Amino acid sequence: SAFSFKGKNTTVSEIGNALNVRTVLEGSVRRSGDRLRITAKLVNAEDGYQLWSERFDGEMKDIFELQDEITLVVIDKLKVNFLSKEKAAVLKRMTDNPEAYEYYLKGIYYRWKLVPEEFGKCLKYFQLAVEADPKFGMAYFGVASYYGYGTAWGLVDMPPSEGWAKAETAINRSIEADPTLPEIQLTLAAFDLVNRRKFNAAGEAIRREVSANPDFAEIHHAHAFYSLVTGSFAEAIDESSQALQLDPLSVNYSRFLGVSFLFAKRFDEAIEQFHQALELEPNNPNVLEILAEAYSHKGLFEDALNARFKAAKFEGDSEMAGIIENNIDDFEGAVRAVALKQIERMNMKLATGEFVLAIHFVRAYMMLGDNDQTFEWLKRAVEERNVFPLLMNHDPFYDRLRSDPRFQESMEYVGCNSQGHREV
Repeated sequence: SAFSFKGKNTTVSEIGNALNVRTVLEGSVRRSGDRLRITAKLVNAEDGYQLWSERFDGEMKDIFELQDEITLVVIDKLKVNFLSKEKAAVLKRMTDNPEAYEYYLKGIYYRWKLVPEEFGKCLKYFQLAVEADPKFGMAYFGVASYYGYGTAWGLVDMPPSEGWAKAETAINRSIEADPTLPEIQLTLAAFDLVNRRKFNAAGEAIRREVSANPDFAEIHHAHAFYSLVTGSFAEAIDESSQALQLDPLSVNYSRFLGVSFLFAKRFDEAIEQFHQALELEPNNPNVLEILAEAYSHKGLFEDALNARFKAAKFEGDSEMAGIIENNIDDFEGAVRAVALKQIERMNMKLATGEFVLAIHFVRAYMMLGDNDQTFEWLKRAVEERNVFPLLMNHDPFYDRLRSDPRFQESMEYVGCNSQGHREV
């Protein structure tokens, strides 16, 4: 969250309010060749009063020693009393290689850009981090998260079976380097839930990690997702809220809180939350698309089309934006035209040997009202090990299919039924 303020003319008070903190650590780094000069200061967020300031000099090869020195001074100035175990955790280094660490940070930045073109860039940096330090456990985790998270959410252009196999190889290397990382346990839980569909095992693992690492936002986010899959909407909203409280500038956590409201059919709150997410990132197409869905559930069709138009525009899809604009006064006509164009594009990809997620065909044929084609593609969609079949049982988008026995058969195959989930 803190990095989002870089280069912006934001006051310390505004930063403190946004991050819900009382004290802000400011710093600057000057580099001349291999020499570093780091200036750090602690500032009271309420009144801007400078509590402490100090300059640290060293060489690039000593960057992690400087980091530890600054950390210990800050702990002392804040009068934080850590147990020895807690202090060791704070000072724990992921790598001693500055170059590897820099590549890793760049990978993490792109890892949270949840559109395929941006997300895809993270793999290059994680692989460079591995090359720079072959013992860097979090770098292997980064590679695993690219394939695992990317496969789970349809962000990588490969069949799920291939994506999960690559993710498993990388996570095993990460375990060899550092089996204690909570990120690894979280990834293993995702394997159980999404790839193996072992709902109980995944739930137990996630709850253990929440208890062990209550201040880790991504674990609360994972718990929120698991709660949506199992239909525990109140828990999903609570866990999403906790993730967002821990990382208040995460557009992804903000969006997912809105999704939790959407699944609970609290559409007004969902719309409000999506607008809060757009305040963080006004041009985010993922938020705009799900906002359009929430508007549709409320019968606000003009607003829905406007949100869809903006999403297409910000994705650089001028053709789709034009289709929506040409049908802006005809919601049903716009939906049909968009669906036909999506199907045309997907069939062209299939014809050239590209992989296309079956769930995209399911949604497009639903938009056309073609139930036979919808269920034909649904048979394929439930075979693919990603998040989408898991979410269908409670996603209001699919409500009109629920009375059809073919839908219930599909949910039974995934491991879902009207009573909940079972191991498959």
